[in-house]
Amino acid sequence: MTLAGRKPRRSQAERSAASSNAILNAAVELFLEVGTRASMMEIGRRSGFSHGLVMARFGSKDGLIAAVTHEIHRRFRDEVFETLGDARGLAALYRFIDAYCGSLMRNSVSSSTFFVLLGEALGPNNVVRSAFSELDALFRDILGTMIEQAKADGDVNTRLPTAAVTVLLVGMLRGIGVQARVNPGAVDIEAAHDAAHLLLEGAFRP
Repeated sequence: MTLAGRKPRRSQAERSAASSNAILNAAVELFLEVGTRASMMEIGRRSGFSHGLVMARFGSKDGLIAAVTHEIHRRFRDEVFETLGDARGLAALYRFIDAYCGSLMRNSVSSSTFFVLLGEALGPNNVVRSAFSELDALFRDILGTMIEQAKADGDVNTRLPTAAVTVLLVGMLRGIGVQARVNPGAVDIEAAHDAAHLLLEGAFRP
């Protein structure tokens, strides 16, 4: 191949980012299959890199578990914010529900692994629980901002307690996802999505 036809060599930073991303993708897949008991060696093998590199990148199994949990949330947030666009207030809440239910219906590996890790967060795994606690607080803050905007716009009853409503919304959306995975044939996500819109319309308006 001529020099003109060669692909430019990637920088060390680019190679490091690519290998870390491959390790995270492998961990997401294996956590879906067997939970966080997947070994660092199995994750390295799946990613095409050595156990030593996995350790070097993430420091420990707990470090990798926390990184995977944050990565899954990051992917979801990117997807949601792309859907939100410049919407604010009540319109943003509607779009948020659209994005969340759309993610459930696509049933991606990341989305499915999220619920596997959610189950582990309810057990003795303090690493997963701590990561979920931190990210759930961010989740509620995002929804709280939308609710406060909707109140300022006059679209939402100002007597509704913002903090309690964010807990309610997270519980509703998470509950749809849990039920859909425990008994997929019995849960119509699209119908639940439509009902969620109607609930917001009926309960939130001034």
